[in-house]
Order: sequence, then structure tokens, then C-alpha cells
Amino acid sequence: MVGILRMYAEHTDGNEAPLAGVVYICDRADVADAVRRAAKAAWLDAAALSFRTIEDVVRQSRAAARMSV
Repeated sequence: MVGILRMYAEHTDGNEAPLAGVVYICDRADVADAVRRAAKAAWLDAAALSFRTIEDVVRQSRAAARMSV
């Protein structure tokens, strides 16, 4: 996991970076905590990392679908 997060760190570093950030979808707090610890070890800036639950993603997707009709 640290290797993947290190790649994200490289792609979110600086103004010319191809990625604005990374979103992890987690349904458990312990998983999110493990990702946060690994991100710190990979030097991935906390501001570049955010989390959503699957419920959040489903709700946002359904809301976006309603708006596009």
C-alpha cells in the first residue's frame, strides 16, 4: 500500500501535478486509519488525501444522476 500511495504522492506534488488529490472509499474506520498511516509513511500530504464511505458515493451518484435528467 505504501508503494501505491508514494506514487500518488509523486503525482499530487506541485502545481503542475497531474492529480489534484486521491479519494479512498472505505467502509470502516480502521481501514481509513491504516490508509492514513501508510500515506504518512509514503509522504502523501494529508491535504491531498480524502475519504468517502460507499454510502456517500452512492448518495452523490444518485444526486448527480437526478440533476442530469
